[in-house]
Amino acid sequence: GSQGEAEVGAWVVGLGDPASREAIGGKAARLGELLRAGYPVPAGFVVTTAAWDLFRRSSLAGLIGEGSLAVAGVTREEGLGVLARRCLESPLPLEVVQAIQGALRGQEGPWAVRSSAPTEDGDETSAAGQFRTVLGAANADQVLEALRRVWASTFSPGADAYRARLGSAPPAMAVLVQRLLPAERAGVAFAQREQLVVEAVHGRGERLVDGTATPERHALTRGRPLPPLARTAVCDAALLSELQAVCTRMQATLGPQLDVEWAHAEGALWILQARPLTRELPAGATGRVCWTAANTQEALLEPTTPLTWSLLEPLVEAGRRDLFRAAGFEELPGPGYMRLFGGLPYFNPEYFRRFLEQIPGMPQELFDELLFGTTSGSVSFRLPEVTPRTLRLGLLYGACRVAARERFEVFGRVFDLRLKWLDRRPLPGLSDAELLAVRRKATDLAEGAFRRHVLGTAVAAAGYLLLDVFLRWSGAEDAFPGRLVGRLTAGASGNAVAESSERLEQIARAAAQRPRLVAALRQGAELERLEGLVPEGRWFVEQVRGFLARYGHRAEKEAELSEPRWADDPRVVLEILASFVEAARGQGHGLRRLAQRESALELRAKELAGSVARWLRSNASGERVLPWRRLAFHALLREARRYAPYRENLKDRALRALHKLRQVFLEAGQRLHARGTLETPDDVFFLELAELEAALAGAPAPDLAERVRSRRAERVRNLAQEPPRLVVEVPGCPPRPIYAGGAERMLQGVGVSGGTVSGRARVLRSLDEAKRVQPGDVVVARVVNAAWTPLFHLAGAVVTEVGGALSHAAIVAREFGIPAVFGVSGATSLTDGERVTVDGDLGLVTRAEDEGARPGGAGCSRGG
Repeated sequence: GSQGEAEVGAWVVGLGDPASREAIGGKAARLGELLRAGYPVPAGFVVTTAAWDLFRRSSLAGLIGEGSLAVAGVTREEGLGVLARRCLESPLPLEVVQAIQGALRGQEGPWAVRSSAPTEDGDETSAAGQFRTVLGAANADQVLEALRRVWASTFSPGADAYRARLGSAPPAMAVLVQRLLPAERAGVAFAQREQLVVEAVHGRGERLVDGTATPERHALTRGRPLPPLARTAVCDAALLSELQAVCTRMQATLGPQLDVEWAHAEGALWILQARPLTRELPAGATGRVCWTAANTQEALLEPTTPLTWSLLEPLVEAGRRDLFRAAGFEELPGPGYMRLFGGLPYFNPEYFRRFLEQIPGMPQELFDELLFGTTSGSVSFRLPEVTPRTLRLGLLYGACRVAARERFEVFGRVFDLRLKWLDRRPLPGLSDAELLAVRRKATDLAEGAFRRHVLGTAVAAAGYLLLDVFLRWSGAEDAFPGRLVGRLTAGASGNAVAESSERLEQIARAAAQRPRLVAALRQGAELERLEGLVPEGRWFVEQVRGFLARYGHRAEKEAELSEPRWADDPRVVLEILASFVEAARGQGHGLRRLAQRESALELRAKELAGSVARWLRSNASGERVLPWRRLAFHALLREARRYAPYRENLKDRALRALHKLRQVFLEAGQRLHARGTLETPDDVFFLELAELEAALAGAPAPDLAERVRSRRAERVRNLAQEPPRLVVEVPGCPPRPIYAGGAERMLQGVGVSGGTVSGRARVLRSLDEAKRVQPGDVVVARVVNAAWTPLFHLAGAVVTEVGGALSHAAIVAREFGIPAVFGVSGATSLTDGERVTVDGDLGLVTRAEDEGARPGGAGCSRGG
């Protein structure tokens, strides 16, 4: 009896029973350690390396030695095939069969049968995905057949290539048999000290680790709140929190860097595998941010000055905080929404995506349309669920709507009175303290306008979106050509910018009737000289000065405080007026088109609205027959058109306040220059706001002049450089600028193995085309798995359309030191043979016609 038990124990060991790594392999040894420590590991047993040795001596004798294959008279590949077939066809030792049958007796399947070699899941090498896994074995016979297949995979070309790369011999092979869980969702988690990267898919996780699915990804940091989750996320907050807690505990048990396979089944989290992280993830896999210039540089066309940014950034942030607080939105963790690069603002589109995800019913596809003016396809709306947030947003919109127009107009009147009061106080006559008091009052006016600008934008956007939702839901969007909501809201009047253009046009029309004035304008006479040059000059100067009194706060670079305004330098206004005058004298066609454009657009919009209303009445069918459809349409259209001008009008007032602030800062600069604090008066724009106030208070920083010189020089350098379209930033790497040409030729994915390599793209439809790969080629495929490992010997880099950072192929790429980017949409559309640069740190693939980066802008160097 005891002898039989000893023999059984030699062939099969319970997963939770103590056993050496040499007997049960690395994978089973670590899972056994976790099971004994109380972690949720599915029950099972291990067919030991002793069983493998017994089978090898009886069935592979003479074909495999201790350190090498020994099949004579054939190629290595053919010899591998011989050994694999022997594993599949030779009888299993009776003792092993009986031991496995005994371990399965009374147990219910199905079963997962996986390799657990002693060399697998080691501290330096993982052998990830190199050996066979068989899922769904239902009974003892199928488990025995799965055992053969796992043993046979020892001699697969991929496993052999992996061993050759690492210089190791064919391993002993234990096999792990565990209950197969009915997973609702599964994935992999990589723990690196405080960081946890989770990738997840619905159902079982083999699609993820095999690289045949692009997973959902979450990058978490211990001690920080979870990021907001999409409504369709595989992982909810509870699962991510539990994963984070379990992985943190496991780090204390197994070490600070772990690769963990997990599943969620039967209402519980299960750990399927845990192994050391043999190579760290590239920085881009844990936190890449692509900062974009889209929609951020309209007002700041050139690198901003320190004074401008130190004033504007808090104003913008105040508006954002107001919106989040009013709507009940959660603060979003991460790098924030806006940042300066080269003195220019760039925003984080991922921040705004996550912001929009908090709006119930908001389709994520609408993001590109809202921020970039493009969309990749049709946008599908759905009615939001009734939740506290839905109700809160509805009430907020209703509250904003009630008398919103009146409240905006009241603010405008109060703003005008306060600004007029400030303008009455001559700045040179004020004390320093009084000058700073004016600065604070003007800043308060600017902040009030900015905050209402944010609110007005939200109200206008909500009206626009509600109308858009209605038009798509009703079918009207498909019934009329072109983008219907844009055509219906065109020509909305009351815009301050349009009013300034209209006023210039009126002056030009009148001036065009005065020939001597026209001649003086053609000669380029300055405004001050026009009054004495021609009799009509005085009238014209009065008209221009009246225009500048109302619109002189405008400028091309309108948000930059150092930029002269039209009131400071009216030459731009004179040039525009001169062009308008010539257009008016040329039979007036150009100006008639300009003057009539807005009214024509508005007229066409009204005609189109009538057509839509008639269509809604005559084409109603089925469930869309609702008596209030036309009433709803007219109400939504009225709202969308009513609030469209307020965004620009509030911005116009904010710019008027900035104009006042510019006057204050110029006066402060004159004073500090007179006192010897600044070398020139306009050095004031190279101070930050706090530095300026301290200097006026008599306590300038001792190195203030040096700071100004350094900042001036930096701005000169920034002005000399082309601003990038994108800036890609990952932890541990310098920001990489992507310029206009490179942005169009750049493909983005997930950097799964670090380093940068340039080479010829070799686009493969399957492994059957492997013979086309030359040393240094960039292997491009829809998907790769462990079977592709032999190509990793030749490849300079690997790019796939499908896959994640935690797949087996990604792990092997990191161990081999090959740059790899997975999950690259459209990768296989690259032209075979074209030259590309693969940056595995940043997760970028750039076509070589214009690689996008300038000298000094490259990412991290290639890793080993």
